[in-house]
Amino acid sequence: MLAATGYKDFRGGGLRSGLVAILIVQALYWLAFTPFFKAANPPESVIELSTVEYARLASPDERGWKAARFEPREMPIEDCCDPGYRGVRARFELDRLPSRPLGMYVRIGSDNYQLKLNGSTIYQEGGLELGRQTYHGNVRTIFRLPEGVLQVGANQLDLILVRDQGAPYFHFAPPRIADYAALSSAMKYELFTLNEFNFMSIAAGAILAFLIGIVIARGARSPMLYWLMLVTLGWTARLTYFVTTDPPIHGVVRMFYLFFWVNFVPLAWLNLANHFSGNPLRWIPRVSVTAFVVLMAGLWTIFQFGLFDKVDTVDRISMWFGLAMALGALVLFLRSILRNLAERHIETALFILCLTLIAMDAVTTLLDLPFVQHTNRAMPFLVLGLVAAFLARNVRLFQSSASLNNLLEQQLGERTIELEAAHTREKNLVRKQAHVAERQRIMRDMHDGLGSELMSMLLAARRGVAKPAAVAEGLQSVIDEMRLLIDSMDSVGESLSSAFAIFRERVQPRVEAAGLRFVWQDKTDGTLPDFGPRDVLQVFRIMQEAVANALKHSGGKALTATIQPSPDPAYAVRLKIADDGTGMGAANKRGKGLTSMAVRAAGIGARLDIVSTSAGVTIVLDLPASRSIEIMP
Repeated sequence: MLAATGYKDFRGGGLRSGLVAILIVQALYWLAFTPFFKAANPPESVIELSTVEYARLASPDERGWKAARFEPREMPIEDCCDPGYRGVRARFELDRLPSRPLGMYVRIGSDNYQLKLNGSTIYQEGGLELGRQTYHGNVRTIFRLPEGVLQVGANQLDLILVRDQGAPYFHFAPPRIADYAALSSAMKYELFTLNEFNFMSIAAGAILAFLIGIVIARGARSPMLYWLMLVTLGWTARLTYFVTTDPPIHGVVRMFYLFFWVNFVPLAWLNLANHFSGNPLRWIPRVSVTAFVVLMAGLWTIFQFGLFDKVDTVDRISMWFGLAMALGALVLFLRSILRNLAERHIETALFILCLTLIAMDAVTTLLDLPFVQHTNRAMPFLVLGLVAAFLARNVRLFQSSASLNNLLEQQLGERTIELEAAHTREKNLVRKQAHVAERQRIMRDMHDGLGSELMSMLLAARRGVAKPAAVAEGLQSVIDEMRLLIDSMDSVGESLSSAFAIFRERVQPRVEAAGLRFVWQDKTDGTLPDFGPRDVLQVFRIMQEAVANALKHSGGKALTATIQPSPDPAYAVRLKIADDGTGMGAANKRGKGLTSMAVRAAGIGARLDIVSTSAGVTIVLDLPASRSIEIMP
């Protein structure tokens, strides 16, 4: 059943090994990788805030702070949806000054912020001016509270927050204030994930995308590699949103940048899954890319006009889109499993884990569950594993290819020798067949032409009506025809250049012996069409016929042979044989010689023109650029 539909039979264990690979990869992630990134429980002796107050600020300075109306608030503080400035004023109590330094970790939702303790600034980076603010709010760290600023009794924390219209959410969670060393130890993995790990992931993604690009540039034009590179680039570009503190874009444009890549990564995964099996569905790229373009146009409209709670709606739509793309990719992978899991089970297992994490991130967002950012944490390792699995599988192919190439090179060398020998035999056969055909034609010409002329003179002699002048003229015609036939039976070479040289060598003495001046003009640079022996012989015969006709009928004093480039772009070379005689009579225009020349010219794809005036006759032959060798039957 499976074989009939093109799927492989996995009764040999391929399906089992593939499923085992999927289970192992899932177990490694959930049981070994994920616990590594979980933060330890915070220290038990955490100092709680006694009061928290919150206010809108007109400006991020002392005047705006003093003019603000602070009101008590419960934590965590969530403020939506107007951009601007906010202030947080919180207090905590100390019964005595600590013997060891205190640290504080606070999760703040804002583009940037300023933090003061008892009036002394302990954190401020970049700018706070709305519209030109930096985005240092994404940087998470543990603040060391200066010992000289702390005091027994009430201690006050003051925060100035700023948000633009891109994501106008303000958030302030209960800070963790405890022993600095204990707090740093408890949160080292979480802080590493939020800070250094992002930079490492971006560097790894850029390097992997670059390496995949090199493989593509070197000739591996696989659509799967293109989409794998786009997955890596999209995920890397998404991470830059969280670490770039002073980008060139702000507001809704910056938020649109984030959601563009948030939605692009699942799109790329879907198409990667489609091409993974090697038998992609052609409609998937068109439909998915069209859906992505429509989605991004809708999200931009929501951002630009502030529709439907803006960021909340965009985030929810994006999660649904990502979930749909991930589920679609999983379906395509299930289709792929039935085809080639036995050969690519490691890659398939990694792909399925990636899609599982994308789907989980989307589901947790849609259900308002705690967001763990599985995708951001695992993606560098998973993409690295995919590339490693791809290269490992193809190294074996490259090794096999090297052996195969050596064998093919050996066979190619042997075949080349055989083809050269066959070509030589074929060329000799073509030349021999061409000369045999020409000799047969000459024999027919001798029978029909010379035989007829001699028989006419013989009958005239027997009847006693032969006149000496007529007999002499007839014999001269026979001698000229025999010379022409004998010349054409000899080899004229295998190229036009050799044929022209032989033609000049043979014709010039004959023309001058007949009392005419012979002029030879070669206006080419030596570049002539590549003709085979048979076609070269036809050109030679046409030139001989033209000279023979001029000697018989022109009555002129000079004969000129010219070789020049053809002015007609459809042809390569033009041959002209011209005399300065009295022109051609009506009877001569219907002679056998001219008919034979026309037939020969048509046979080699050339064009023959005969120009006759009172100043002489010019035979013009235009030769094509090349002629393929034709074996005569």
